[in-house]
Amino acid sequence: MLRDLVSLIQKIYKTDEFVPLHEAYVPQPAISNVNVCMGSKKLSLGRWVGAFEQKICEITGAKYCIATSSGTTALTLALKILGIEPDDRVVTQSFTYVATANAIAHLNANPSFVDIDRDTMGMGVDSLESLGLTENVKAILPVNILGVNSNMRGISHIARENKIPVLVDACQSIMTSGFFSGDTTCLSFNGNKPVTTGGGGAILTNDADFEMEARLYLNQIGPVNRIWYNYRMGNINAAFGCGVLENFDHITTMKYETSEMYREFAQKHSLTMPTPTVPWLNAFLVENPKEVEAYLRSNYIEARTGFPMVHEMEPFSDITNERTSMEDTKYIHDHLIMLPSGVMS
Repeated sequence: MLRDLVSLIQKIYKTDEFVPLHEAYVPQPAISNVNVCMGSKKLSLGRWVGAFEQKICEITGAKYCIATSSGTTALTLALKILGIEPDDRVVTQSFTYVATANAIAHLNANPSFVDIDRDTMGMGVDSLESLGLTENVKAILPVNILGVNSNMRGISHIARENKIPVLVDACQSIMTSGFFSGDTTCLSFNGNKPVTTGGGGAILTNDADFEMEARLYLNQIGPVNRIWYNYRMGNINAAFGCGVLENFDHITTMKYETSEMYREFAQKHSLTMPTPTVPWLNAFLVENPKEVEAYLRSNYIEARTGFPMVHEMEPFSDITNERTSMEDTKYIHDHLIMLPSGVMS
């Protein structure tokens, strides 16, 4: 199976040289836009940011897009506007990149960890129900892992019953169909994402008041009696992103074609593929992912095992009385292997 996997990846990327996990896609329009931006000398503030935000709204269906300096700052700012204060609890999942929990910690709030749904790798609805949503729980923060949509219908139902706002960490989901369903949602445009601005993020919302407050915080333009933030996306980053978005349909098509090839391989070899229609990082569940990672690396192919479980990381490991069983989290962590999924320029 491993030899066949190497052959598949070399076939997808048409090379027997090094294949990265997800290399930045840099089309010519992005380079041209950056040159224009540099020529204007408006690198921090300028027209490209608004153009980028408008295009993201067109793609996602959101009424408002607030471009930020990173996915982490998007999450932090969104939590701040939702009213998260020190010692508040924010329910999230342990199987995620640590930035999700870091955003909560940046506001001196406390993450409460729940188990995931093994099928989606997102927040488990049963686990969320079992946690106990006390009055100190001020937000629910599910994550779309590798771009797979969480069970937002079930999560949102529980949130509405308990009158708790939902913030979706969709930092990996820009190309996943239907990922924005109306709840406040954050994106990342880091260099390893399908759409990149080099470094950047965004908040999506349909709430005009939320959007207005976000821009006050973002640009440090509010009254001097409050503390504001400098979290805005730079004009040069937005210029690059606008160029990438010119090729959005091409990127989407290529990534779905790659996903289909992996899916056919998984079916042929009786493997579970928890990312069946996801155009970010394709992944398999295998018995020994470290062995697969080592074999691929010996053949000049980059792969990665599952994210470290956040509830076991030192800054968060003492939060033992505010989490559920992590049975499915541990299973996915112990069996996941992420595979090369980039788009060739």
